[in-house]
Amino acid sequence: MSNCPIDLNFSKIHSNKRIEKAYESLGVKIVTRIIGFTLFLLGAKREDIAQYLQMPMGTFFRFSLGQISTVFWHLKIEGNHHMSKL
Repeated sequence: MSNCPIDLNFSKIHSNKRIEKAYESLGVKIVTRIIGFTLFLLGAKREDIAQYLQMPMGTFFRFSLGQISTVFWHLKIEGNHHMSKL
């Protein structure tokens, strides 16, 4: 069973705007890692995530919980400043 409800509706326009704002505030690398980790948590296959994010498979395999926890730690420390821009 998937953790991601199939009946969710996504707006490409809103998505693009939100991702662009996140890129500006947090940087492309961090946003890409957050998206990848979120897709991973929702049950997507690593191979599919790497392809979707256009990153080499080996890069995504090296992506670990430790790296994402570091990202979230930085967001917690700097979050008020960065998140206010979103």
